[in-house]
Amino acid sequence: MTDTPMKWAVIGLGGSGKGHAARLGSIPELALAGAYDPVPTARDEFQASFGVEPTQDLGELLSQADIVGVTVATSSLQHAEVALKAIAAGKHVLVEKPFGMSAAEVSRVLAAADPAGVVAAPFHNRRFDPDFLLVREAISSRRLGRIRRIHSYVGGPSPSTGWRTSKSQAGGRLFDWGPHLLDQVLSLSPGCPETVWGTMHVLPERGDADEYFRADLRIPGGPDVTVEMSGFSYLPPLRWEILGDLGTLQLTGNIHGEFQVSVQTVDGPADVIRTTAAEEQKKRGDGSILIYQQLCDRIEGRAGLTVTGADALNVAKVMDAIRASAESGTSIHIDA
Repeated sequence: MTDTPMKWAVIGLGGSGKGHAARLGSIPELALAGAYDPVPTARDEFQASFGVEPTQDLGELLSQADIVGVTVATSSLQHAEVALKAIAAGKHVLVEKPFGMSAAEVSRVLAAADPAGVVAAPFHNRRFDPDFLLVREAISSRRLGRIRRIHSYVGGPSPSTGWRTSKSQAGGRLFDWGPHLLDQVLSLSPGCPETVWGTMHVLPERGDADEYFRADLRIPGGPDVTVEMSGFSYLPPLRWEILGDLGTLQLTGNIHGEFQVSVQTVDGPADVIRTTAAEEQKKRGDGSILIYQQLCDRIEGRAGLTVTGADALNVAKVMDAIRASAESGTSIHIDA
């Protein structure tokens, strides 16, 4: 690591952008050195909170040679467009989810990054969530045998609010939760799905964006996979259910608080782990911080990334297929 922190900027200063700015204060390798938002009140609030004066001119920010990279935390609709401008200016980019609104957008960003000699990475921080890591470890231990089915389900009774209720603003559960949940299950499977069946539900009284999505994925040589997210689950669903030919795993509870992992194998008593997100994070680290640390290592050529641009592209392909399937009522084939 160099003695002098790399200068970094945040683009988009809403709740997400402020969260990223706060994280940068925990990363010795990086220093918050710039910010941009077109909204004056957002700039004023950011400066008051972080002591950095944002610019109202994106071009001015990107022209600053000492800024090494940027975090893109704008409206989802602008993620790919802003990332491309930053790459053209020679900046590394960490892009909030969704990385792009389509696989085509993601492909354009990745295609621009390589010849520019910069890193373009997705902020898929839930790859480091404690519940997911415990599931991954149980699968890797082979205690469950060959995995036949993976079911990932996040649900609750809370309605979407603000821009998340509007389809025209890239709201909805698929764009909000899909990148995280799909990234997790795809990392457990050998390759991208071959076919996808998608279902989406809109509750008109809540807005015109989806309040529920479900994706059934067929992965050649892999398990049967279902991913669901619902904003109108009035009883808590199983967060995870993993079926192997030698055992079953179920994970229940609040993944941000107390939760439980139960494993029953074909021979032997049930194994139950009761833990909390805070306890697991102490042992494993904060994924939101780890992504930045890995990004620094990647920029300086020391190590690779757990979650790559190629992973973001696979997620985008599946999300395209989910929407197409929900509209057509048919399964969608994904080209390799």
